[in-house]
Amino acid sequence: MVAIKSTEPAQKKKRRVLKKAVPSDPTAGWQWITHRPSKSTLYISLISIILGVALAIAWQQNRVPDELANARPGDLVQILDRLSVERNRLQAELSDLLRREEALVEGATAEAIAETQARADQFAILAGVVPVTGPGIEVTIRDPNLSLSSVALLDLVQELRDAGAEAISINDERVVASTWFADAPEGTSVSGVTVNPPYRVKAIGDPRTMEVALAIPGGFSEGVRAAGGTVSVIRIEQLDILAVVPPIDPAATRP
Repeated sequence: MVAIKSTEPAQKKKRRVLKKAVPSDPTAGWQWITHRPSKSTLYISLISIILGVALAIAWQQNRVPDELANARPGDLVQILDRLSVERNRLQAELSDLLRREEALVEGATAEAIAETQARADQFAILAGVVPVTGPGIEVTIRDPNLSLSSVALLDLVQELRDAGAEAISINDERVVASTWFADAPEGTSVSGVTVNPPYRVKAIGDPRTMEVALAIPGGFSEGVRAAGGTVSVIRIEQLDILAVVPPIDPAATRP
């Protein structure tokens, strides 16, 4: 796995309707009673208030069912107890659902941030603007006859990319999509910087896949040997590519 070598929570929606539907004070609303009612009237008033609250939570209704109109005070007390239990259960269930919703929102936000960061890291690696570390191979190419052209090195880079290389450097010069190669006296120019043999090419990716790719008959390695050079490949579990592409001067991009 390739890694970059080191260099507000979502707002909660207020459930105002639900909060108003479940008063914390069981005597809420009693201030509207201006006369001294009978005991039966108090029972019916209290039951009507709590029943309305429970029904608002459970069924979003605000009317007392018709069958309660003729209920006796004793029956109303039992109904009150049952409704109180049901109200508490519904409130607990609502709280649990709200917690789950919050966890899902936070989880989705964290996942989105992680995905965005991963994509940013990938683009930074491809652009060559950050050092990277990971498993890979180091290829040493010796060319005593100076017979290798810049095209040969370009072919090497292409073979490594086809084999899954995610980051490449040649003699500590980072190779990216915009890198160009040209022949130079006693070596090769890599985006204007002359590198000389022996060439040490680092590539981060799957070591075995890249090593096998370079050993394919008729490929880069065979061409180097045919020209009198040598190619050696070693696998490295943690390979560092510290070379980075120099930042572009913003003034150079202006028309």
